[in-house]
Amino acid sequence: MNAHKLMLSFTDVFWPEKYLSQEIASIVSNSRLSGAGIARGLDKFILTKPFTGSKWRPIYVDTQLGDNLETSRTMSTKIIADVVEALIGAGSKMDNFPNFPKSLSIAKVFLPEIDLPSLETGRLRLFEIAATDAPLPANMHYLETLIGYSFKRKSLLIQSMSHSSHSTAATASYDRLEFLGDAILDIIIVTELIKYEELPQSDLHHYKTSLVNGDFLSFICLELKTTQTKNDLKQNPDSGHITTEKSHFPLPLWGFMRHDSQEISAIQGEVERGHTALRNDILDALNYGEAYPWSLLAKVNANRFYSDLVESLLGAIWVDSGDLDVCKQVLSRMGVLNFMHRLVKDQVH
Repeated sequence: MNAHKLMLSFTDVFWPEKYLSQEIASIVSNSRLSGAGIARGLDKFILTKPFTGSKWRPIYVDTQLGDNLETSRTMSTKIIADVVEALIGAGSKMDNFPNFPKSLSIAKVFLPEIDLPSLETGRLRLFEIAATDAPLPANMHYLETLIGYSFKRKSLLIQSMSHSSHSTAATASYDRLEFLGDAILDIIIVTELIKYEELPQSDLHHYKTSLVNGDFLSFICLELKTTQTKNDLKQNPDSGHITTEKSHFPLPLWGFMRHDSQEISAIQGEVERGHTALRNDILDALNYGEAYPWSLLAKVNANRFYSDLVESLLGAIWVDSGDLDVCKQVLSRMGVLNFMHRLVKDQVH
């Protein structure tokens, strides 16, 4: 249903993230999907018993013999909803990743009342309303270098880094892009995990959860950084001669967030101290440990806006580029996919 969430992001290009989340919750609920499945007669085709060829006979035989076919059975709404999602998932597997036309057509069969445009049509809606002449703040050129992608519409990058407390938040905070980026992140992770055909569904779920949770994404946000060089003028106290010395200082991803909140500044200082104290242990566990470091990641106590920045950045890149492979490359640059392959290869608990 991740592609479905992407499609729903275009329901109204000005809806806030809260409304979009509520709309998603109502549409992808078990009761809604199971009702849609029953309305289309899907429940009749769901196999709940093992197939036994020796006892099977075609329906027309029963019809000719006059047998009563009006039988009933009990089935949970979750089973029917799961089959609807499985059909959409099967469509995405046949689509082979780019624009999910088969998934879209299947979703429209079960949810004909929902306006579900193609991904490219919806993306263009968001791209076209993005400002074309927004000047990029000087330091954000370093952010483009950090992620390895140069934006065509610089306003999208600015929006992806703008917290709701910033003076521009009335028209361009990162909330909607974060909602979109959350779906993109899910699609990329699930598409990569599903390549491990030997993994059972329970393991797929656990590995996905370990890679898309807020604590892990916040750690990625804290780790991802570039450096900026500056020239310092120093005067020799004896000779009075002035020399130029170069110095370097880090520019982490979270440092690019635009906000107007003293509280956020205080939180950033506390989180940075916690990250510095725990990062070596977390990296050791992620790279070499036998168990996933849930507790260590939680101890960093990072505010949600750290993980939001990662997701909003992915959303902005997709709207600007229209290419999920570009988003995948950025996610790989962040180290997320390397961690994923390590977890699976070494069967981390």
